[in-house]
Amino acid sequence: MQITKTSSEDGNILTIQGTLDIGVAGELRQAFSEGLSGTADLILDLSEVDGCDAAVFQLFCSARKTAELLNRKLHVSGLSGAAGRNAVELGFSADANRVPAPTKEPAGAI
Repeated sequence: MQITKTSSEDGNILTIQGTLDIGVAGELRQAFSEGLSGTADLILDLSEVDGCDAAVFQLFCSARKTAELLNRKLHVSGLSGAAGRNAVELGFSADANRVPAPTKEPAGAI
């Protein structure tokens, strides 16, 4: 996995490449926390993601909840291919303009 951090007038952008699984969850959590540490929204570009497991989708939900608590938004772009199929198989919405909303909210925020 590789994460590239940039900024734009729309927010902090994390472009993520590779396969996202439990083995990279800690690194992703840190990147999400840093991305939400300022006053800008967080934008996740997942167009280069090869696959994503359930643990990482839980992390996305937690990051979304944290953003809401901070009065910010978490935007997702490029959720397609294998990662998009995994999202649908896990019961998440396939709406590429926001973090997929689970049927149940995660227990806590990051």
